[in-house]
Amino acid sequence: MHQLVINFDDIKMHGTTVKMIEDQQARLCTSYKNTKLKLLKTKAAIWYIRICKAKQPTPKHTHNKVNGDNIQSMKTKIETTKYRLNQEIKSSYCKIRKLDEQLCRIH
Repeated sequence: MHQLVINFDDIKMHGTTVKMIEDQQARLCTSYKNTKLKLLKTKAAIWYIRICKAKQPTPKHTHNKVNGDNIQSMKTKIETTKYRLNQEIKSSYCKIRKLDEQLCRIH
């Protein structure tokens, strides 16, 4: 892979001064931006799951098939949905912790 190395500090372009950065610094900036975006999406997912738990609508990815229409079957279905939502929140918090560590290493 070719690396672009520019030694100019400032370049005039369309009447404004543009700062040029090296390839390695650009890679760090891009990875920081992408990691920050992943972190924000994960936090939004946790917020959505908490709202679903509070207001009782269930996301489509947590639906479980349970045989029967009696009260016990419905109770089982509700409990498994709650369990899956809780497990998803736990995994999201682990993902947030890993992303925070990545951001600290990059920054």
